[in-house]
Amino acid sequence: LKANRGNIAAWWCYFNHQDYNLTQPRQSGKSTSSNWLVVWLLFFRYVDSDVFLLTKDNTLRQNNVRAIKTYRDLLPDYLNPTTKKDVNNLISVSCVALGNKLYTAVSQNSKADADKIGRGFSCKTYIIDEGPYVDYLETSLNAMLPGGDAKQAEAAEKLEPYGNIYTTTSGSKADESGAYYYDMVTNCLQWKESLFDCKNEAHLKQLVDKSSVVKRLVNIVFNHRQLGFSDQWLIDILKKNGSTGAKANKDYFNIWDDGATESPLDKELAAAIRGAGKDPEYVEYTKEGYV
Repeated sequence: LKANRGNIAAWWCYFNHQDYNLTQPRQSGKSTSSNWLVVWLLFFRYVDSDVFLLTKDNTLRQNNVRAIKTYRDLLPDYLNPTTKKDVNNLISVSCVALGNKLYTAVSQNSKADADKIGRGFSCKTYIIDEGPYVDYLETSLNAMLPGGDAKQAEAAEKLEPYGNIYTTTSGSKADESGAYYYDMVTNCLQWKESLFDCKNEAHLKQLVDKSSVVKRLVNIVFNHRQLGFSDQWLIDILKKNGSTGAKANKDYFNIWDDGATESPLDKELAAAIRGAGKDPEYVEYTKEGYV
């Protein structure tokens, strides 16, 4: 686990009780920070509490559960409360000694099934991995997240960590879930490291509230250079996987697919419009909480 800018920003938001989205290139460790967080919550911090993970398919679910158990097993015996009573599968993780459990779900094939995800569960932390690729994402989130309202309010009273975490690579705005996700992460507070200068948690919350339209969120986006990876690292991965075009843009350059194949604009014009954007050179946070 590296203390890179992505992990630092993500955990800083979480421990200040602000939901966040973390977008990074593939193979840069975007799920590592949340998986280690789950280990800490289940085996150290929480008591009689649950965490919920939603991801796009069973392969990713198993990969995340396998990683969490691998990290857990790295703990020395005197810090690892795991016993034979704990579940041993690739869809959940438990800590019976502390009364904690990680529940998981994957993308569903119908809106009716998506509406059942997470119902009956009340968790203090929810993690949504690769949301733009989860079918009927909006329906699943509307079914899943309200179940945590009471538990998260309880966590706030007890000064415990809680919140909703989103991690992803860029998706396609031409897809229903991708369009919803893109709207969510672009109509909220965009991460700048000047946020570290917030006076306190209340000041940060004010900024997030004023900037968020679809969902109260901080959107964190880092490219490979900002995470400490060289251009050669990226070139090697692109050549190894044969990634080009829109897929490479989504997976490795944090560029959302604009659905140009269905757009009345030709590819060159769409690329020119996208390339005309740039980050602000100066950011000011007003006393009223506006950016």
